[in-house]
Amino acid sequence: MLEWSFPDTASNPVMKKYLPYIAVGLLMLCLPAIGSAEGRYGNPFYISGAGTFVVPSDSDLASNNGGTNTALQAVSAQSELSTGFGGSAAVGLFIKRRFRIEFEYAHKSADIDQVILTPPAGTMMIPSQGEMSINSFMANVAFDYRNSSRITPYLGTGIGLGLVDFQNPTFTTGGVTIPGSTDNDVAFAFQLFGGVSYWIDPQIVGFVGYKYLNTGDPTIGIVTPSIDTHNFELGLRYYFSRP
Repeated sequence: MLEWSFPDTASNPVMKKYLPYIAVGLLMLCLPAIGSAEGRYGNPFYISGAGTFVVPSDSDLASNNGGTNTALQAVSAQSELSTGFGGSAAVGLFIKRRFRIEFEYAHKSADIDQVILTPPAGTMMIPSQGEMSINSFMANVAFDYRNSSRITPYLGTGIGLGLVDFQNPTFTTGGVTIPGSTDNDVAFAFQLFGGVSYWIDPQIVGFVGYKYLNTGDPTIGIVTPSIDTHNFELGLRYYFSRP
């Protein structure tokens, strides 16, 4: 019988050891532009926050055991995830009114509905009560298309790191008890985003936007799932001085 579970790990030592240095390094990306921007526009900084509706793509599950696990290599596996929610917060600065550089933290989560296994003999659908979450730390660059109206379209991109976490509680299906487990990994992440801002007043901006986030192929137990999400945001941005 083929069982699905993630091995237990208490924590991610890589994340604990290096996260403070990663955060400082990403923030340092903002510093070279502060002097020139502050001289022209006063305080160039802003803060922002947004709520997120998360639509994760179904995740292909590939074995990370190379050619040594021939049984798993012969099985095609995919996890189906439901929609979820999240949020983000960022601190940044504007440059020449149209460019922004920011450091962003975001959290996203979604339930794992089921795992579909396709061995040579047929297809197996294993229900799941697990959850996937992503904590991302990104350095973003954005361009605002400023014009004479209050509406400002924007485009941007970002790179950073994503902590991908899978949690699978103990549950019983078909008379079989699936043991609980948890595992996580840190992976390189990138995102592309765009949207529309609306100037409520000279320093407060509301925005709606879309973000595509890809966290590569983290190692989760004996598999390397492909993780990408489509994220729809609604938020506010506050400038400390008028850009």
